[in-house]
Amino acid sequence: MNQDTTATLRPRVSAKRIAEMYDMSEAAIQRYARLGQIPCVRIGKLVRFDPVEVEAALVGQADSLEVM
Repeated sequence: MNQDTTATLRPRVSAKRIAEMYDMSEAAIQRYARLGQIPCVRIGKLVRFDPVEVEAALVGQADSLEVM
């Protein structure tokens, strides 16, 4: 199975769940998604997140801040 197929099989979760995982507000998660800082999938009005992709994006942002 290639990586793209594996990514589509992982469950997507709500902004509320991501916010709970990272002890952040749901509004902050929604703002990051709207600004393209974390990846999301839009299904109609629903916005869902892959926790693995969100973690990778947040770790990447943290790494770039440490360099500055």
